[in-house]
Amino acid sequence: MNKIYKLIIYILLGLAISITLYSIYLVNIEFILRGFIHIIFLTSLLLLDKLDGKNRKIVEITFGISSMIIIISDFYKIFL
Repeated sequence: MNKIYKLIIYILLGLAISITLYSIYLVNIEFILRGFIHIIFLTSLLLLDKLDGKNRKIVEITFGISSMIIIISDFYKIFL
């Protein structure tokens, strides 16, 4: 992966973690769950470049599931 691309993902991961921690402080369940899903999504995106074999397949499945959850949960905000 390109270094700029990795840097952007690390910045987004830091933002997702900080927003999730703030949501925990505010006890907002919707944003807490959404934050955890985004953290899983970004972490699996970073791991896809580093892993191979059986572990890569597991990370690909995790990436796909988290992508689907993000798309489904934000579908009504995007198109309605």
